[in-house]
Amino acid sequence: MMNGTPILDEILYRDLRPWLEENESDEKYFALNAKLKEVVPSFHLRYSIDFPRPYNNKTKYYYKLISNAASTYSAEIIAHIHGDEDESVILYLLNSILEKKLKNSIRDLARIIKDKDFSMTYLGKNYIPAPEEVNHKSDTYIMQLLKLAYMKVFLEVQEEFRQYRDDILIPADFYSQLLDEPIPDHIPISTLLTIEVDPQSKVIVKSTQPEIRTPAKSFLYKKLATEGDNLDNLWDNLIKNGFIAENTSKVNFKRAFSGKTVTTPIVWIGLPSELSYFIKLIHNEHQLVEDLKQKQWKVVPLCFVDKENNSDAYRNIRKLQRPETKGDLLDRAVELLF
Repeated sequence: MMNGTPILDEILYRDLRPWLEENESDEKYFALNAKLKEVVPSFHLRYSIDFPRPYNNKTKYYYKLISNAASTYSAEIIAHIHGDEDESVILYLLNSILEKKLKNSIRDLARIIKDKDFSMTYLGKNYIPAPEEVNHKSDTYIMQLLKLAYMKVFLEVQEEFRQYRDDILIPADFYSQLLDEPIPDHIPISTLLTIEVDPQSKVIVKSTQPEIRTPAKSFLYKKLATEGDNLDNLWDNLIKNGFIAENTSKVNFKRAFSGKTVTTPIVWIGLPSELSYFIKLIHNEHQLVEDLKQKQWKVVPLCFVDKENNSDAYRNIRKLQRPETKGDLLDRAVELLF
């Protein structure tokens, strides 16, 4: 899948298992901590882990190691899947990584937590370990954090490729479906807050949902998560009616309505006036995509090019009138997104 063995797997299955005799001593981690630096994520993080602060050399080391590994592993998986544009390959990779690799790792981790009694009870404020139990408490801390790290990786990848997923897991689902644990009152993993300031009212607005980034990179179909197949129907219709090139892949087409960066723009072979009307239908009239605050015309050349692969051809189509010949065809095509 990717080069090398993920650090998370080393902690779960191999030489970095914290309960191994060679990994017990707290003193050995003092020097290791100084060498281990925090990794700056190479992609937009969507989830955060709310976990107690590490309290000794060993837990501090594993805390940094696991946090770095979760971010790095998520980025590697996402980049790996983005490396292919074939939808069947993307679906295969998502099934292999999410449904098999990560879910199996989480199940294995759940069994280890149960067999070795790494219960959250040992991390309670009122628990004071006896001298012979100090290592067990540290190991419990590490394995409970590892559990959240695997969940975070799953959620980050799932969110990046949400349009391909029929069964979307939320944090509570991991406890009921994979961990065989009661769902806690406070689930220590959640979406990051997005802070925005309304320029008119000066009111600070907080949202826990992923937002369209500024500047916008593409359109975002409002029903992408629940009725993403509508885009498949639109893709087929626009090809059949001669609006987009016949060799337009479904993956590239749906990317233009995902809110994410478009690497391969759609080749619009219809008239500029037809593209202008199409954008007005989905954005202005029917509001089928997220409101881009008058920026929709700047997004068009990011998503569409002409037959010569020229995006400048569609930079000034805002004022074009409804096409007389194929206007009705576009009306019916856009109705597929309702």
